[in-house]
Amino acid sequence: MQKRTLQFTLFAMLVLVGLTTQAQEFMVDGINYTKIPCGEYICTSYQVTVSPNPSGYSGDIVLPATVTFEGTTYQVLRIGANAFKGCSELTSVTGSEGYLSMVAFNAFQDCPKLRKVDLPSTIAVLDDNLFSGSPALDSIIIRSTTPPSAAFFDPFDGLNDHAVVVVPCGTLPAYQASEVFAGVTVVDDCGSPLGITEGDTMPRSLQVWPNPASESIHVEALGEVELFDMAGHLLLRQHPIDGTISLAGIAPGIYLLRNGSAAAKVVVR
Repeated sequence: MQKRTLQFTLFAMLVLVGLTTQAQEFMVDGINYTKIPCGEYICTSYQVTVSPNPSGYSGDIVLPATVTFEGTTYQVLRIGANAFKGCSELTSVTGSEGYLSMVAFNAFQDCPKLRKVDLPSTIAVLDDNLFSGSPALDSIIIRSTTPPSAAFFDPFDGLNDHAVVVVPCGTLPAYQASEVFAGVTVVDDCGSPLGITEGDTMPRSLQVWPNPASESIHVEALGEVELFDMAGHLLLRQHPIDGTISLAGIAPGIYLLRNGSAAAKVVVR
């Protein structure tokens, strides 16, 4: 009898935990959220974390500043651990200006088609290993004027070698001095060929190969192509011949190739 009572009690606890977990999660417009508990205090605001979607995320995702569910409005405070991990059809994630302050570990890991992540000015903390296994990622826009800190280890561990971090004009020295950004290529929007302004998105990706390159590079482009160094200085301007741009005279390094509104980071060896 005691054994049956214990089994029933354990079963009831498991059911209660499951129901509580479900009550803490909800989905609006295809984005899954988890409520952040208020603790022992009366809530003056309600907040949520962006969570993994059991069906996955695809296409271009825009995270709102707030979301309303069952009559309550919640501030979108965090992108949770593994939130977009393994989303094979995800192409971009943009966080709206408002309250988003943290990205938790592995958030954008293993997303083969992800090309752009755009984080708002409120972002303050980046957790570990956010972008590894996402080879198509071209641009990470961070709109905070203060470089975000690392939660524990390297947020950019495993980042591909052609991704560029774009930061607000005037903040490049601070980002370059931050240990968090020591291993990545950072440019600002002060007249850069990849410049951004308030409300803009990064230029669409320019398709180039091989990359890294040495003597020449093939590019899918219409009309004139320009090559800039990472300080924004124009190094060459050419019309591709049979889709090929000569790199003769270009020293080994990292450059930005632009064709109209399209751009790509190019590594020359």
